[in-house]
Amino acid sequence: MSDRLRKILITGSSGFLGAILVESFFKEPWADQDHTQILGLYNKYNDLPTKWPNQQPKVDVSFVTGRVDIRDVKALTDIVTDFSPDIVIHCAALRDLEYCESYPAKAGSVNVVGTENMVSLCNKLGCKLVYISTDMVYDGTATLYNETSGLHPVNEYGKSKAAGEELVRNGLHTDSWTIIRISRLYGVHPLGREPDLARTILERTGNNQEVVLPTDEYRNVTYAPWAAKAIIALSKHNAFGVFHVCGDLPISKYDFGIMIAKQFGSSTERIKPVSSEHYQMSNASHGPAVTRPKRVMLNNTKLRTIIGSKSMMPTIADTLKMFKMDLAEYKVKRKNLKCKM
Repeated sequence: MSDRLRKILITGSSGFLGAILVESFFKEPWADQDHTQILGLYNKYNDLPTKWPNQQPKVDVSFVTGRVDIRDVKALTDIVTDFSPDIVIHCAALRDLEYCESYPAKAGSVNVVGTENMVSLCNKLGCKLVYISTDMVYDGTATLYNETSGLHPVNEYGKSKAAGEELVRNGLHTDSWTIIRISRLYGVHPLGREPDLARTILERTGNNQEVVLPTDEYRNVTYAPWAAKAIIALSKHNAFGVFHVCGDLPISKYDFGIMIAKQFGSSTERIKPVSSEHYQMSNASHGPAVTRPKRVMLNNTKLRTIIGSKSMMPTIADTLKMFKMDLAEYKVKRKNLKCKM
């Protein structure tokens, strides 16, 4: 056993970012003399492995899971209190924009009430809360958004996450919370679930299906494994306040789709450019049309001052190469995952 036991609780650990965070802890130690114990909370899936296939032998990490609905105060209190974490990384959320727009009450109950419950517990236990938020708290009318820019969400998902941010700020001491806003994540889910925009484009173009993407909707593209490393780095530095964890430059969905297709040698002919208005209306067939901010450019200078320029995310072109390698590695290693696929 190492000199110090560090206990980290991750909500939404079976989701996209949550699972990548768990995997990241297995790849590198928190500190040379720390044993890290992780409790991964989940609600939807029950197939998380206790040991990951690419776990490094020198990393002193143990992983346990627990199933709980974060809206259930008693059940959540019992499991979190029993674990007694040093840090809670709160990833759990409903993040499907169309679903949140169709069911705003459900989005509020998970993203707001669930967060309120976590804030209350962190306050009671005296542990730090890292709250994962989104660039959707902005309306896209400003040229550049800093961490202090005013929040003006234009859709139900953004409203629920902005409400969560307010709960974190008002419910905890200033040195006990970190809010991390992330923009357009992409990467490979360690368990192969939840295809993101990049994998959806690959699958559809691979099946010779048309992909319609807006040319006038810009956001900072963020490679999920790098985002996980940045979140861990901020936690290690005991950083408090609000941070933008994202790539340096915004790019349209259409241009991103073209880059993905070219990286994988796929045809770009099936990727069709449209306006954001047309894109929103085409998705409205599955529910209410979701208003999306047209251009949200996040300033990540504050993050750079904490983790250093060398640790910042590489270019989109470079991360697409990493994505291609990660996808190939996943296809090879998925047979070794000791979980239900």
